[in-house]
Amino acid sequence: MARKSFKCTVCEAEFLSGNWFGCCENIALKHNVAPKTFYSESAQNVQCLIKPQYGTNPQTGVSWSTPGKQQRFFNGQYTTTDPEEQEKLEQVLAGGGLITYEKYIDLKTTAEQKAARAMAETKEANRLLAEAKDELARKQAELEKLRESVPAEVAPLAPDAPVPSLASKRRTQPSV
Repeated sequence: MARKSFKCTVCEAEFLSGNWFGCCENIALKHNVAPKTFYSESAQNVQCLIKPQYGTNPQTGVSWSTPGKQQRFFNGQYTTTDPEEQEKLEQVLAGGGLITYEKYIDLKTTAEQKAARAMAETKEANRLLAEAKDELARKQAELEKLRESVPAEVAPLAPDAPVPSLASKRRTQPSV
């Protein structure tokens, strides 16, 4: 499986999954990424555990460990800038342990809120449609002004009339 690429919001360096440390070229600082919110179906506070990891630095032979972490979902939400947490929680989301934002909103809103949201979306769609109609009318008026400004001998009489051929108006060069 290919390792995921991240971009640090602090030092703007790109790094691969597993290379969590090295922010600002300091091996003790962990990279941060853009915040991401994860959602749980449960209204209760949920905890996820990222398992601890252990290893040995191949260059120095020094052992290292990453302690396990707990993520507490308050009111079904958890936001993090930690790339390691994001990667692990995305795996939990893909496995069905978490839910999408859309499903979270659907679970958390009442029937009245859903109706109000649908009304607001309809109102916004109608506003955008009215703006598009106004823009179309403006463009059609501009086009009509342009048609009126073109001399009659150049412009066709009707918008769908064929354009006269220029071949009949060409002058021929006398042959020598």
